[in-house]
Amino acid sequence: MKLEHWIIVAFIALCAGMTGVFLSGHLNNARPSSSAAGLHDLVHHDLNLSKDQAGKLDVIEDRFAIRKSELEARLKGANRALAEAISADKTNSPRVQAAIEEFHQAMGELQK
Repeated sequence: MKLEHWIIVAFIALCAGMTGVFLSGHLNNARPSSSAAGLHDLVHHDLNLSKDQAGKLDVIEDRFAIRKSELEARLKGANRALAEAISADKTNSPRVQAAIEEFHQAMGELQK
């Protein structure tokens, strides 16, 4: 195989691996890690927030949950578009480069 083919195969494998890790973390119904649970417990129980503060925190958390869902959907769509571009073009075309850029932007937004 040519070097370009190996690069494409490696990139597809990387994307598949990242998608698998991403999806397993969100589809797994296991208990969250102790550090995330510990922070949640700290904020909601140990800080003794007033009803007003707790209400404001709930609004922030609800807004974040919606935004996170939107960003995850964008990332999944970008990953699907990238896979389609690679499958169709079979080379490092402008379409593939644009799909890679969109995927990176979506991933960066989710990590913020």
